[in-house]
Amino acid sequence: CQAIQFTTSTPVFPVVFLLLHQISSALQNPGTQTAHILSLTMVELAEKLKEGSLSPESVLYSYMGKALEVNREVNCVIDFIHGCEDQLQKVKKQKEKGLLYGIPVSIKDHIDCKRALLPIPKGHVSSAGLVKFLGQVKEEDSVIVQVLKSQGAIPFVKTNIPQTMINYDCSNLIFGQTLNPLNHQKTPGGSSGGEGALIAGGGSLLGIGSDVAGSIRLPSSFCGLCGLKPTGFRISKLGVISPITGMNSVIGMLGPMARDVDSLALCMKALLCEEMFRLDPTVPPIPFDEEVYTSSKPLRIGYYEEDGYFQPSPSMKRAVQQTRKLLQEAGHTIVPFAPPKIDYVVDELFTRGIFSDGAAHLVDSFKGDIVDPNLKSQFNTYKLPALVKRILAIILKPIVSMETSHLCYRKSTRWGTFHMVGCSTQCFAALCQESEGFQSTIPLIPTNCSGPQRSLWSGVYRTEFIAKWRKQKLDVILCPVLGPAFNHGYAGKLFAATSYTNLYNVLNFPAGVVPVSTVTRADEEELKHYRGHYEDPWDKRLKESELCLVAIWGTHKALQNNSRARPVHDGVMEDIGMLRTEGPTNLCIALAESSCIAGGVVTVVLGEGTDLGDGEALPPVLLLILNPSSETRELHKVMRQLLPETELASAAALALLCGSAAAVVVWKWLSKRHIQKKMEEARRTRDEGVKKMAKAVQQFREQVPNDKTDAILSLPLLELAGKLQEGSLSPRTVLYTYIQKALEVTQQTNCVQYFIPECEEQLQEIQQQREKGLLYGIPVSIKDHIGHKTLNPLNHQKTPGGSSGGEGALIAGGGSLLGIGSDVGGSIRLPCSFCGLCGLKPTAKRLSLSGISGPVDGIVSVPCALGPMARDVDSLALCMKALLCEEMFRLDPTVPPIPFNEEVYSSSAPLRIGYYDTDGYFPLPPCMRRAVHETREALQAAGHEVSTTMVEGGEMAGMAKGCNGLPSSLVLFTPLHVHHVMTELFLKTFFADGGRAWLDVFTGNIVDPSLKPQVNSCRIPRLGKKILALILKPLFPRMADYLNALCSMRSVKEMWDHQHQIEVYRSEFIAQWRELQLDVMLCPVLGPAFTIGFPGKLLSAITSTMLYNVLNFPAGVVPVSTVTEADEEELKLYRGCCNDLWDRTLKQAVEGAVGLPVAVQCVALPWQEELCLRFMKEVETLSRAKRAA
Repeated sequence: CQAIQFTTSTPVFPVVFLLLHQISSALQNPGTQTAHILSLTMVELAEKLKEGSLSPESVLYSYMGKALEVNREVNCVIDFIHGCEDQLQKVKKQKEKGLLYGIPVSIKDHIDCKRALLPIPKGHVSSAGLVKFLGQVKEEDSVIVQVLKSQGAIPFVKTNIPQTMINYDCSNLIFGQTLNPLNHQKTPGGSSGGEGALIAGGGSLLGIGSDVAGSIRLPSSFCGLCGLKPTGFRISKLGVISPITGMNSVIGMLGPMARDVDSLALCMKALLCEEMFRLDPTVPPIPFDEEVYTSSKPLRIGYYEEDGYFQPSPSMKRAVQQTRKLLQEAGHTIVPFAPPKIDYVVDELFTRGIFSDGAAHLVDSFKGDIVDPNLKSQFNTYKLPALVKRILAIILKPIVSMETSHLCYRKSTRWGTFHMVGCSTQCFAALCQESEGFQSTIPLIPTNCSGPQRSLWSGVYRTEFIAKWRKQKLDVILCPVLGPAFNHGYAGKLFAATSYTNLYNVLNFPAGVVPVSTVTRADEEELKHYRGHYEDPWDKRLKESELCLVAIWGTHKALQNNSRARPVHDGVMEDIGMLRTEGPTNLCIALAESSCIAGGVVTVVLGEGTDLGDGEALPPVLLLILNPSSETRELHKVMRQLLPETELASAAALALLCGSAAAVVVWKWLSKRHIQKKMEEARRTRDEGVKKMAKAVQQFREQVPNDKTDAILSLPLLELAGKLQEGSLSPRTVLYTYIQKALEVTQQTNCVQYFIPECEEQLQEIQQQREKGLLYGIPVSIKDHIGHKTLNPLNHQKTPGGSSGGEGALIAGGGSLLGIGSDVGGSIRLPCSFCGLCGLKPTAKRLSLSGISGPVDGIVSVPCALGPMARDVDSLALCMKALLCEEMFRLDPTVPPIPFNEEVYSSSAPLRIGYYDTDGYFPLPPCMRRAVHETREALQAAGHEVSTTMVEGGEMAGMAKGCNGLPSSLVLFTPLHVHHVMTELFLKTFFADGGRAWLDVFTGNIVDPSLKPQVNSCRIPRLGKKILALILKPLFPRMADYLNALCSMRSVKEMWDHQHQIEVYRSEFIAQWRELQLDVMLCPVLGPAFTIGFPGKLLSAITSTMLYNVLNFPAGVVPVSTVTEADEEELKLYRGCCNDLWDRTLKQAVEGAVGLPVAVQCVALPWQEELCLRFMKEVETLSRAKRAA
């Protein structure tokens, strides 16, 4: 500890003493009314501050004094924020008083606060309880601190946390142990334990914590407070440090902690403001809904009393029962609810999620630090080699008991699982028995949440959970939360007990905790009969702990493990056999197998032959103790009988080899033939559907011979929708007109996979609807093209693009007005560019992805997005307006409930526009760059004048006012590191597994010739790719980088680092965007249409579109021109970036495109689809006017 303090250059503790005199002097003023101020609720205090009956100075110094008093008792404050006095002066000068005007706020340690503007340098660190962060003084406030300040709040202290925040105790070697103010023998919980202790002790009204497994809710439960974990990304996390970066499978979140729920609501209302959405555009712009919060409508509430994994204490169960009764008496409907598979959630989704890297990030974070004693049991397990963890897990599953100096196991699946991923294996001492008088807590979990995308497994589980929730028509859930408070040091030994909270981190649901009761003597008596679900050491220690606080939280009644244990030798041998298939055989496995076969004792040897000894130093020593048996001793004899030694003649061996080869050839031929039959059957089914629809069209024509087909097909979507609404056209007429046209187009281009026969049923249903929707009677095509070449209707030698190429061809050919495509690298925008259409890729999750399947699921770093494709921008806007409705938000509660903003779309305010004509990685053909410059000139002529004022980097800035209140202009913009984005961020995301998941899709299928170059590249062994990349690097550097990107990542840690790089790049790009104060971006898109067969050879040419998938920005495409003879002539001089094979291939791909469409790309910040569409509309209007002229 002395070494740690000696290396600390940051003046943390002196700051407290420096301010003591100022605070004491302020508190001597009798006008401060300290006792009265401290007795007010936050809402009451906010009202008095606004009306002026209390001054911000008196409130601030009253809470400073109280915080010092509480800190002396429980050690919860690590630093006073000396900038609070600067903020106090700023608050007094604010013209408009924010919602938190004059409210002192405490901040959790790892949330950044910048240095103060004082004569002597005083900075604030975000330490995470680690020495390596102590010298890193923060120069900028985190986004949440900036928003709090903009609302008039005064952040005044930073509070203590456990080392690395991976514990729900609150202790580190730098600042020491924090005590629970309600009972100093107990922990306040963690990792936001300093916040819990300070607020519970009266030293703060409002605190900001974070939660990745319950780190807001557990301290609230242990300290008798209210706390809320919002939906992931509802509040910005920019400027918040974490020892684990890039982990997306379990979402952490910032949230408020306070003494009452009204304070939480006021805090959320203040945070969810325009300033938050401006500072971090990745946050969904959803303001606080006061109407929902103040509603008195009765709720339908699901409830459960235990989760089946960790049985709650009697006091916790009683709290749920009493609260359920009170809610029922208040008029709410209460129904039982049982969430599915909690053991699966805890073991597979949560624990494996946060320890997917084998805890490598956590172990790295301790380098240069001393491990806190409260974390040693966990840390020692983290350090175990992966093989040792696996072997221990295998042993623990079937073994009934094992006596060693450090292991105390009983039959329990969860012990085996958690040892494998890194939980403590030490015996747990009894917890203290002083518990009477502690409070109880209850969480309420609303469904209105916006969940970012997660891994495939948790996404499937979330869908299953929501389906069950919807089936029971629930509004909220009532359930237990872990508690009462533990003794110090024991939270680290009961990591798995967070099952009550971590479920809702996995689901990414908002969840809160409310105190409702205290532990009674009757609860203590009933606790003596507590047995738990497994009767293992974890259950025993929870029983021995006479708990202190009753709280309610969420989990379910899970399936209990009633299966009998397998015999030791059979179970271990089977599991080790499975283990051998997952990696190369080494000495450890060989010895383990020997111990299983021969019985007795064996010492496992690791690394370069280091003997792990006889078990006295475990961990990391592993001793396998197995009982000899006659069955295992006879194993070698049996094997010899099964495989007798035989001498084979060379001729017989050759015949066997030839026969085997012939069998393989025949098997492959039969498999291919089987596949071809399936494809032929699918085509026959399609042809039958086409004939059926053609017959339906013919019958309609016979019934209605005088319809105006050409007139209907010529109407834009908006006009057609208007005529359908007013009744001058019937939905039946429009439907069969477009079916007929679609039949014609698909005969020419093969763009339709099949016709949806249910469309006739839908026609009957909409004609019976009382209210006509925005898309009443509009025929819509849906993406799903399979199994044959689709042609571009503008030129049959060209491709319509992909992967939404069928949509592009059908709409461009006139067979549909509106289509829905998907986009993960440009799959909406490229077909629109190739076919002369308008298309929008929204921010991921703006539209629901529920029910959408893909060849590779589970990719979260570069998300897929659904979006509309149409002939004009107004059609896209109408589609988005129709989709962003209450029905969408009801059916998929993970979609942020952000309705379409008509005001933004219809605005005419000038825009501040960034532009570029090349990204520097794959220069596009001359016609595409010409389109950007012509559009720029048209925008300039329309009033977006370019000024001679220069900004950083030589960009031009204009003088007219934009929609952000700044000068409107076209500003030259240079995208950051596109080469790095393409090879390191985009391609490595999709080929992180070396392409294995994608290649599995082709099992039992014939590879399309256009995909063979990509498939063959993926099939090259990793070593082969590396060697090829090394050879090609001097000649074709881009191709070498491409091959390196196709190599699989070697560890989860590498994957998390990669995901963190994407997050950092997004932040850098947004910072550059903000620095130039842009509204939107104008840039090129790949085009014109390629000759058929070339797209598969030029995957890396999609840099213009994939960039905005990586960034997750909304981006749209608008056609503005056509290819001219002059463009063709200039193309002959095209050299590209490197004049390599790819550049020459691109030149060949776009040749012969005279007359084909040329488009530009329009981009906006996340969640600003309306602004993107408004910009697209501006470009469309100007380009049409130019073509008409």
